[in-house]
Amino acid sequence: MSGSLSPGLSTTLELLARTDNQAAVPLLVWALESPFWEIRQGAFEALLEQENRQGHRELLARLHRMPFGWLERMREYGDRLRPALREAIVSADSQLRHNGCQAAVWLGQYEVIPTLLAVLEQSDNADSAPILAALYDLVEQLRCRSSPGISGGRGEEKTLHTQVVASLEGSLQRWSEHRRTEIVELFLHLADPNHPILLQVLQSPHHPLHLPMVDVLTKSRSPVVQELLLSFLEQPQLPLGVLLVFGKRSDGKFVRQWLRKIARSQSPVLEQNLKRLRNISWLRAGGAILQGLDSWAELGLVRLAVLSGIPRQEAFGVIEYVFRYGKPAGRRAAAEALAAFSGAAANALALEAIEDPDPYVQAAAIGHIRQRGIPGVLPRLLALLDSPHAVVRHAVRKSLRELNFKRFLHSFDLLEDSVRRQTGLLVKKIDPQTIPLLQQELQSPIRSRRLRAIAIARSIDAQKPLEPILQQLAQEDPDAQVRQEAAAALAELIVPGPKNQPQNTESPVGKATVGPKPAASATATDPLTQYRRSLWDPRD
Repeated sequence: MSGSLSPGLSTTLELLARTDNQAAVPLLVWALESPFWEIRQGAFEALLEQENRQGHRELLARLHRMPFGWLERMREYGDRLRPALREAIVSADSQLRHNGCQAAVWLGQYEVIPTLLAVLEQSDNADSAPILAALYDLVEQLRCRSSPGISGGRGEEKTLHTQVVASLEGSLQRWSEHRRTEIVELFLHLADPNHPILLQVLQSPHHPLHLPMVDVLTKSRSPVVQELLLSFLEQPQLPLGVLLVFGKRSDGKFVRQWLRKIARSQSPVLEQNLKRLRNISWLRAGGAILQGLDSWAELGLVRLAVLSGIPRQEAFGVIEYVFRYGKPAGRRAAAEALAAFSGAAANALALEAIEDPDPYVQAAAIGHIRQRGIPGVLPRLLALLDSPHAVVRHAVRKSLRELNFKRFLHSFDLLEDSVRRQTGLLVKKIDPQTIPLLQQELQSPIRSRRLRAIAIARSIDAQKPLEPILQQLAQEDPDAQVRQEAAAALAELIVPGPKNQPQNTESPVGKATVGPKPAASATATDPLTQYRRSLWDPRD
């Protein structure tokens, strides 16, 4: 027999599909083995239409030999096949059990998960492979379908999710009877961080499931379990058991994910939880884990060293490692993090950082180096004002922010002449607002302010950029003394006086002094110190 079914045979198969006579099932099963494709196809369709568990069981027994088209067709009859699926799963026939597990996954029959769990609890490891595979696949499918971010979390899926979680909870309650850690892991695949049973177990060290659950969290390579574990970092009440897991896990993939999360998160809760972490085993081992970090992970590593409660010496070792061997972003973060560490070693690293080829590393170290009290650091900072990199110059100016024109202006009258000049030249070099603000002072309607501004301009050699306004004052100012002082300032541009000779203005405490060397006295030994003492002025 070849070609399409004859009308008579087609009518017979349709009748067998609709009849309630149970004798039709053995006949259709026999037809499944026909040498003719059309008869096998017709028998398959008729058995699907039959609501007969035995007939469906026979279909499942042949699942591994079915063409793909038949498998697709079976999707439309998933609910009708469910009773036969349950029978196949509990069958002693290994092939039928294997086929039943595969069919459950293929047909998305989440309702058979309780049956799979019951069989798993009673199976030994040798017989449990297909059961476990089906459980993991079904749980993962359900997790994806009920996730709001993936499918919208429709009501039907959420109901199924709740039912399956309840089945897993029941199996966990029977832990003492089966001790299957796989069930713990499956539960963690579907449980959210605030699940009552999950929190109860993790917060109670004496709970029978506490150690098994902590063990799964420590050893599981499942991305879902690792994601759940990482989500705990931002939980206000982080269980102690979970905190210990973070200290124990040393598998590179998880460590990198953890560090990236620390780098990207701005949660204050995460920072508080990290402070409770006092022991991280893989930090002491180092080696391949540290060498395999990308830029984001290095940023997280630096943040972990600063925020965690690990010993400070160990934390500094991490910072030094990233500074010396890290990628550019990590090295910059390490240079900035040095602000949290003191001592000779940290000072030496900070000095090394301000000479680094990377301008961002320099800028990060400049931000905190003055607070270290390192002798001779001021001349080195002033030299960096001539850096070709704007970020370095900005960092130096920010570090020397007390040397600004407004403060200098308020304290000018209190300073001795030598201190005025040396400090003023520093301020002019550090504060880019010096000339604009001085120009405003020269335009003040108050005579005393104009006179003081002219004196400052002469003291710090600022006549050239202010020449137009000085000329205006020399010619038009209503006050004779202002005109006279403005003219004297302009004259110094034509006939430089002794103070206008080329001088090294790098620093009042540098290798060369500014102008004639003042006589030693109790009030003029350190111009910068005098200037700082004057900053208490209430006009400030």
